[in-house]
Amino acid sequence: LIMLFILDWKMTLLTFITIPIFVLIMIPLGRIMQKISTSTQSEIANFSGLLGRVLTEMRLVKISNTERLELDNAHKNLNEIYKLGLKQAKIAAVVQPISGIVMLLTIAIILGFGALEIATGAITAGTLIAMIFYVIQLSMPLINLSTLVTDYKKAVGASSRIYEIMQEPIEPTEALEDSENVLIDDGVLSFEHVDFKYDVKKILDDVSFQIPQGQVSAFVGPSGSGKSTIFNLIECMYEIESGDIKYGLESVYNIPLSKWRRKIGYVMQSNSMMSGTIRDNILYGINRHVSDEELINYAKLANCHDFIMQFDEGYDTLVGERGLKLSGGQRQRIDIARSFVKNPDILLLDEATANLDSESELKIQEALETLMEGRTTIVIAHRLSTIKKAGQIIFLDKGQVTGKGTHSELMASHAKYKNFVVSQKLTD
Repeated sequence: LIMLFILDWKMTLLTFITIPIFVLIMIPLGRIMQKISTSTQSEIANFSGLLGRVLTEMRLVKISNTERLELDNAHKNLNEIYKLGLKQAKIAAVVQPISGIVMLLTIAIILGFGALEIATGAITAGTLIAMIFYVIQLSMPLINLSTLVTDYKKAVGASSRIYEIMQEPIEPTEALEDSENVLIDDGVLSFEHVDFKYDVKKILDDVSFQIPQGQVSAFVGPSGSGKSTIFNLIECMYEIESGDIKYGLESVYNIPLSKWRRKIGYVMQSNSMMSGTIRDNILYGINRHVSDEELINYAKLANCHDFIMQFDEGYDTLVGERGLKLSGGQRQRIDIARSFVKNPDILLLDEATANLDSESELKIQEALETLMEGRTTIVIAHRLSTIKKAGQIIFLDKGQVTGKGTHSELMASHAKYKNFVVSQKLTD
């Protein structure tokens, strides 16, 4: 560039006319590339979600005869990805020719103006040739820059979804790190005028109750009344809209999150399993050494030791993706064994015996009663026998607490509870 100014500053300035033309062409192309790249990543995410869902629930897909439907959905996703890929390729293919045309236009301007300069004797033919040579050298980085711009816009579009996710608020695990050693006194777990909503739909409306320490409390109510949401809020999976949740005199939001969750054991309705061995799943999340003898003892309490030993590899048997190699009842019992090992202060049981046969359920109930001793236990159950044993029943209806008491008290005083028990045909 310096040599161009030395040779002829007027002709050098004239060549800069092509730069705005180049920029005006590259800016819209870059925006189009970014938009297409964002759409491509969205389609790839949709396809990945579809693939994961189908592979995870393959049994449901087959039994529902929806293979063709899912294949059609996959083909639509792949076709959209293919079309968007073609658009990206077309833009990439156009960029370099445009850069070449701009370079040729620059050379043409130099030749035209240079010919006039030679005719007037302002420069020599050698100077003109030298300037053309320098312009070509200067143009090559600009051509490479055009490719870089489109690649950059493509990367921006691809990373925009990741950026959006990273901007989501994270759990305040570090905010209370300095208070990790704070002692938490055991006490009553209480909801105080709690409101909660998913997006715009209100789920809990001015919910207040107390869960006595060391007793069994049961939540009962129709589907969608907010029972599972209360469990999620106890575990601090979501933030409440208003009100407070306390453990003793302390708000759970002032307790370090990891410390609070270590106090909670959860036997889930979905029987969550991780890929790995049975041993890995029973000990999942346990941050202390557990001997084989202790592990076997807990497995026996959960009534899963016998079926585990029927496998050739015993506790080292691989369970498959989401535990597909195990039955629902087996997964349930391993989930319960995990709670035995964790030894929590608060036990959450979400329909804990729903997948067990009568014999297994009886043994598990006996084991759970042992586990419940001295613990705050909260149950969501469909079985009347479980509800009757609760020291307190909290009836939820449309996100509101409409009744509290024992089974006999609510049957006598709460019409909705009585109708629910009769309509749901709750049995022992």
